[in-house]
Amino acid sequence: MDLVFKGFQDLRAVLQPTTASSPTGYGGADRSPAARWLSDPAAAWAASTAAGSPSSASQEDFATAWKAFCAKNPRLRDPKVLPALMRRGVPDELRPEVWAHCLGVTVPADSGGSSSSAGQPGTEKSPTESSKPTDDKGGTEEAPNKESEEDDGGTDASTGAGGETAEEKTSTEGTSTEQETDSSVASGLPHSILDVIEADVARTFPNNKAFQEAGGPNQLRRVLIDLALRDTELGYCQSMNFIAAIFIMVFKHAHSAGMAVEQLVKKLGTRLWYTDGMKQLRADTMVLEDMLRERLPSVSAALRHHRFDLLFITSKWFLCLFAATLTDEALCRVWDLFLGDGIEALFRISVALFALHEEAITQVRSPDDLIRLMQDWHPTCDPEVLIGNAYNPALVGQINRKELDQRRRKAAEMISSADTRAEMREVHLKRGGVRPASILAGKDQRSEE
Repeated sequence: MDLVFKGFQDLRAVLQPTTASSPTGYGGADRSPAARWLSDPAAAWAASTAAGSPSSASQEDFATAWKAFCAKNPRLRDPKVLPALMRRGVPDELRPEVWAHCLGVTVPADSGGSSSSAGQPGTEKSPTESSKPTDDKGGTEEAPNKESEEDDGGTDASTGAGGETAEEKTSTEGTSTEQETDSSVASGLPHSILDVIEADVARTFPNNKAFQEAGGPNQLRRVLIDLALRDTELGYCQSMNFIAAIFIMVFKHAHSAGMAVEQLVKKLGTRLWYTDGMKQLRADTMVLEDMLRERLPSVSAALRHHRFDLLFITSKWFLCLFAATLTDEALCRVWDLFLGDGIEALFRISVALFALHEEAITQVRSPDDLIRLMQDWHPTCDPEVLIGNAYNPALVGQINRKELDQRRRKAAEMISSADTRAEMREVHLKRGGVRPASILAGKDQRSEE
């Protein structure tokens, strides 16, 4: 009992305002930013959104609060504290440590994952935008390499007859050795899966210079092969490459990235997204449809009017966790929410994205226009605006975790039942007992559900 009392005292000390002369003390109006975030995240979020982007002082507040959280006895930690911290946004230099803690992953000290780097996923446009010209907002041009501008009149002693330096030769040999190792490890996988993995590796963050030069593609290949070998039932599903690549850029360690992918799938409960039939993905799409009907009725009405299949957009958003839609800091901030709030954050962000484009969706005149709008949908809003909308009580409201789990289970049962009925109809058709028209009617019924 004394330990519990001491734990409450420690928590109260963390929430105390940093200014000793504050007349209000604990619970007063002049509480520190950390105290406001930990005790009332909704009010603090509104205040931070109005104030603009987090300053260096707020980043220091996060580091202080994070240190205090880690120092506390795990049995005495308030489960609401960590999600509230994650909503603030994790500083780049702390993101490897914080993400590893949230997922229970060990990152070697010599991996370099504890320091910030240009290889963070927020340094590049999303893969879907890689073919587009980079504008002023998308990034800055690299400064010319002075060494390449110098006169190459002579050949350095370290340069071979073919113009290849010793360092380049060593790097080439190392790359070939890694590829040989990958080939030997992947000998247990079908060639069809290896071909898909190789194609996905080539199109994963191709314009991220830091990812490419740091051996990111080779690490990604090993991670995807290892995941497919460890989970033979699941194998490899496209879109996992983006999830693994982001973890590689954050942790800078292939094994840790692979473990993080597995732990994140468990944390979110999304393994059945990637299995045959993708039943859970279709079920979660139904849950999102219900949320849009409740919270954004005009958007829901427009989608139903144009008979738009929401799976068209959720398969793009959910499977890679918005890595092909959001860019820069917005992507990192959203992933902070996934690790703090779990699957709840995915539905909040989805509703917020539809809310940001409510006017455009309700004004489309044809299904083709709606499809084009969704295909070219790459939000460029400030992360504070997006996340502020996601946690706006007036827009999204409260999402009870237990209720959300029940909704997902009920939707999954409905999907399984509809699939069973469809299989039975097809079996009867093959036996000559069901007319083709009844099958089409069943499909129309499932689409309406």
